[in-house]
Amino acid sequence: MADESTGFGSTFKMGNPTTLIELANITEFGDLPSFIRDLIDKTNYKSPDGIMEYTTSPLRDGNEVDFVMNIALGSASDLACRNAMADGKARPYELLLPLADASLWKISGGLIVRNWVRTNPMADLRKGTLTVKYVTLPIEAANVVTP
Repeated sequence: MADESTGFGSTFKMGNPTTLIELANITEFGDLPSFIRDLIDKTNYKSPDGIMEYTTSPLRDGNEVDFVMNIALGSASDLACRNAMADGKARPYELLLPLADASLWKISGGLIVRNWVRTNPMADLRKGTLTVKYVTLPIEAANVVTP
């Protein structure tokens, strides 16, 4: 197919309801937002053929993913991640993903920062790993234009 593309050039932003900050120098993107439903066991002593029976839960649970980035201590990205981790509040995010035709695919919604871990290597770049959990259904749109 001719429409496949890589994620090179992708952008991840998060912040508060009025301001989104682009996190800089991301080297590893987490999976795109997805949700899973638990199964509810409804097996009983008369389940047909002795096979367990299930139904799906009406509730969905968002995935948890890591974003790894090169960081400078005290940078805007470091500060945004530390603040998000400290307050534990749900916050908006935006993913901008390049498509094969050079347009962008936008995914936005809400997330909670679960962890912010920074390394202190002796002979390598300092890294930060941001662990987030998606907590709202994503809104997706094609051919977006961003400032």
